[in-house]
Amino acid sequence: EGANDTYTLTRVRLGLDLEPAKWFHVYVQGQDSRVIAIDPSRTTSSVKNTFDLRQGYVELMTGENNWASLQVGRTELNLGNQRLVGGGDWGNVTRTFDVAKIGLGAGGNRVDIFAATPVVIYTNRFDKFDSAPGQNLYGVYGTLGKLVSKATIEPYLLWKTNPTVKSELGLVGNADIYTAGALWFGTLPAGFDYTVEMARQDGHLSSDALDSWAGYGIAGYTLPKVPLHPHFSTEYTYASGDSGKGDGKVGTFDQVYGAFHNVYGMSDLFGWRNIRHLRTSVDLKPSRTVKVTFDYHFLWLANSHDGVYNASGVLVVKAPVTGALHNDIGHDADFYVTYNPRPWLTVGTGWSYLFYGRFLKENATALGSSYPWVFVTYRL
Repeated sequence: EGANDTYTLTRVRLGLDLEPAKWFHVYVQGQDSRVIAIDPSRTTSSVKNTFDLRQGYVELMTGENNWASLQVGRTELNLGNQRLVGGGDWGNVTRTFDVAKIGLGAGGNRVDIFAATPVVIYTNRFDKFDSAPGQNLYGVYGTLGKLVSKATIEPYLLWKTNPTVKSELGLVGNADIYTAGALWFGTLPAGFDYTVEMARQDGHLSSDALDSWAGYGIAGYTLPKVPLHPHFSTEYTYASGDSGKGDGKVGTFDQVYGAFHNVYGMSDLFGWRNIRHLRTSVDLKPSRTVKVTFDYHFLWLANSHDGVYNASGVLVVKAPVTGALHNDIGHDADFYVTYNPRPWLTVGTGWSYLFYGRFLKENATALGSSYPWVFVTYRL
């Protein structure tokens, strides 16, 4: 049986940006996020967070062109395309971290070294860092903007810790997840563009060894000097899954703290775990202020003994013990329009529909998911 709901999301942000000297920067941002007329059972910290401190940090900079910096406080942490670490900005309440970060760089090259703790969101009281000591993220993230012509390469090494996880056999312990990878994007002659990211993971989840990997590639093409300025792209995404053998080895890719808005469809139902995904897309620009997008997504399980994970990385549909009969998760069709009549105003609308595939029909209860929306953003 399906579930229908219609609701209105509101989000107000107030920021104060101070730079009393070239080497000294302070930023404070409050946010009030609320939801109107939603089913009370669906009121979670992803849609509601009454007025709270969203960001508040101090940044010190030094040297020519501020080649060295130190940032301490609560802030966004968006790395690359945000598929491994990011807050995203589509959600009514987005992820932030309490961070200490050192940045070094000049001339298009940079490296950031950081230690961070995800902020826990409370719907009706002050947010704080995770009360369970040991849930942290450490990383080194580089940006090489001059190594390859018309391209940027971003290598990284991340270390995620968690104090309490369970092994495949139910043994409680801690987790250390190491992710090494790189993002590479750029443009080519004749209107082509590309993006490639690959990541490899090792470590342990309690007594189980972690051995997983993921990656994606995007190829795009813009037709020159053609009405509507069409841009075509296709993407293939993969994230490994587990064999379900209970052999002390975990093969499901950990998406760390990724943000996945419009990666697997505008309805944001899936995460970067045990998935194969193919997307085709076309963007049209009827005018300078209007953009129209059509997307179509094909989704399958990577491993028939694992299951489907949502955008938060939680297993929501588990495969049978003997393995799924079919790996087809479904197809997702999206259509959306954005209109920017002024720099401070954005209006958008769209519709997303997930056609359930054979795996979901055999292992879940609903037959499809429809997600229409309208939004208005006003910036002072």
